[in-house]
Amino acid sequence: MDSKTRTFVKAVVWMALGFLTMGLVGLAVTGSVSAGAGMAILNSLIGLLCYVIYERIWARIKWGRSNPSMALREDAHWVESQNSASRRRPRVWPSSAVTAVSGARTARQDGSDWR
Repeated sequence: MDSKTRTFVKAVVWMALGFLTMGLVGLAVTGSVSAGAGMAILNSLIGLLCYVIYERIWARIKWGRSNPSMALREDAHWVESQNSASRRRPRVWPSSAVTAVSGARTARQDGSDWR
C-alpha cells in the first residue's frame, strides 16, 4: 500500500496536469482567460479530492493482487537481508587514519604535527 504522502504527491502532480489541460480547454471553448482559469481551478480541486479518495479506497482492496501477505513478507525479508549485509561488511579505514590513531605516526605528510 502506498503511504498517504505518496498518494498526496501523486494527486498533486495529477492535479497540475489536469489544471493545465482544463485551463487550455476552457480558454479554447470560452475565449476568456478568466473563465478558463475558473473552470480549471474548480475542476482541479474536485478532481484532487476524488483522486485521493479513490486511491485510498483501492489501496485497501486486496482483489487482483497476487498475494498481498506474501508480498509483505518478501519485502520484509529483502529489508532484513539488506540490513544484515550492511552489518557484515567490514569497515575499511585509510592507512593514515589507522596510523594516526595507533600513534605510530606523529606528523602529517605536509610536515605539520598531528596535535
